[in-house]
Amino acid sequence: MTDIKNNGFENFLRFVNETQPYSVCLNHPDLQEVYDLVNDIYNICSILIDHEYVKVTDNYYSLLIEYRDYYGRFLLTMTLNDEYLVNSLFRLLVEKLYRIIFGFYNSFKSSNSVRRHSRYEMSTRLTMTLQKKKELDDFYSKYSDLIHQSIKSGSENLDLRSVYSIDRNLIDNLKSELQDLNSIFLLDYFKPFCVQNSLNDLSFIIAMNNRISENTKKIIKDVIPD
Repeated sequence: MTDIKNNGFENFLRFVNETQPYSVCLNHPDLQEVYDLVNDIYNICSILIDHEYVKVTDNYYSLLIEYRDYYGRFLLTMTLNDEYLVNSLFRLLVEKLYRIIFGFYNSFKSSNSVRRHSRYEMSTRLTMTLQKKKELDDFYSKYSDLIHQSIKSGSENLDLRSVYSIDRNLIDNLKSELQDLNSIFLLDYFKPFCVQNSLNDLSFIIAMNNRISENTKKIIKDVIPD
């Protein structure tokens, strides 16, 4: 995953063309926007981790690293046009985001405790805290259900070519879902984190403005000015 905003998308296109030249996602008109949605969260997490704004001692430190690294996998997963893999990745990320937010608002808890709490326990403790709690809960339920659904097949034989080439509007759906997931991350974790830690130093603002897209800047403009 590159953190250079100006040529990151071109590098991504070159990689996909070299490794999966027949991917149905290559000519999608929203591919750049989907790339930006993934790259923005990857870079925000990297800035918080690499510059030690989030400390090793924070109870969700390792979860944030995992969230960043798994989030970046969307750029590989979507090129396979496999809806089940995308749904499974979403389910994994929603749970990690839930635990990141829970850990942030319950800083007195240990990292092991944050990882062990059930969704019900976390949900109960966060009831009055989040702007987008309903959306987070809905995401969790939706993708838990999706990955446990049986996959119906009209053939006894596995036809990989058919699975790979069929157009499921995967990029369209992915774009919409990533927008919603990013909104939860930014509004219920990142912005409160910036306020709590008074992150307004020039180096932080410059790093953010150099590495995120204009669409994400609009969401966080009150904590990250141009």
